[in-house]
Amino acid sequence: MNLDDQKLAEALRELRDHSLEQLPPEPEEPHIFSEEFQQQMELLFQERDRRARRKKWASFRRGAAAFALVAVASLSVCILGVDALREKLFEMVLEEHEEYSNISYAPVDKDKTSLPQLELVEYRPTWLPEGMVLVSQILNETVNWSTYEDAQGNALSFNQSVVGTVSSAINTESSELTEFELSNGDTAYKMSNGSQFVLWNDNQYEYMVLLNGYTLEDAVRVAESVEICPPGASHPPQLPVDITGLPEDYSPQQALSDGMVVIQEDGTVDNLNLLDAFLADFAAGRQSIFGVCDYQKGTPLPTQVYYNGFYLEVTVDETELLGNPPNHRSSATYRYQSAELVREEGAQVFYLIGEDGSRTELLRYPA
Repeated sequence: MNLDDQKLAEALRELRDHSLEQLPPEPEEPHIFSEEFQQQMELLFQERDRRARRKKWASFRRGAAAFALVAVASLSVCILGVDALREKLFEMVLEEHEEYSNISYAPVDKDKTSLPQLELVEYRPTWLPEGMVLVSQILNETVNWSTYEDAQGNALSFNQSVVGTVSSAINTESSELTEFELSNGDTAYKMSNGSQFVLWNDNQYEYMVLLNGYTLEDAVRVAESVEICPPGASHPPQLPVDITGLPEDYSPQQALSDGMVVIQEDGTVDNLNLLDAFLADFAAGRQSIFGVCDYQKGTPLPTQVYYNGFYLEVTVDETELLGNPPNHRSSATYRYQSAELVREEGAQVFYLIGEDGSRTELLRYPA
């Protein structure tokens, strides 16, 4: 595998410097975040690592998604209210900070109501702006975070979680949440600050719609269309193993069993049929994914290549590049426009192609 280490290192340094510039001065007494808020942050960081670095999506994330701050000032807490038409067991709690607000849900009567003990049943919007496709998803027993995109790069995020299990941080610096009523009678809250927000809850789940590139009315329409996901609905393809958390002793045999393309220590490549299947899907415009695990340096160096229907998201292991020990793995995700398999001097070479036409070699093997 031959990714451009110098280019990757420069990008990492620029990202680090930019992030440090955005931090406020450190206060005398640092703010302590709630356990629920920290859980939300951890999930967001997992999603961030899967997402490609691109300007439009980064802008959406800054305006709409959750983020963590080193210091917080001007903390106040207020209860926004309950549904007047139906008894609600949970109410929204808004913690207002200087640049963002943290939203969570708490029982109306803490002495009589406990958090629901249930596993999440997946819900989905049944109406989407034209051209929107489900491109990524975190789905487990407590959360469903689904991201949709269209060919123009507009993004929609639908978040569903078991009520009371997580909290959300949103940018409310220049806007306010406005209470309104959904078509089914549920009380909801909406806001427009470049991206469009709609938030609501029932006695089982809390929901959030974040929409970029469309109107607030469109976001409300998405929210009002949410229903239980029908049986047999498609989901974005995923590898059977999370490449960002592989153990140091992850063996070539296990990688083969997990359906990875494996580059052995001697340079031979196994499971090439997976590469052929991916290229066939890519040519047909179908979402597809494959993984590569390179053992030429002894320890596993994994890469994930995912085609979401619009572009390629390539997650690479940067443990060695960053100088981390093998048991402290690091990864990053990059965006490419295309890929191709080229024959060169007796070898087959798989190239990733950037938006500017630049080519990055991912792997090569004898023709």
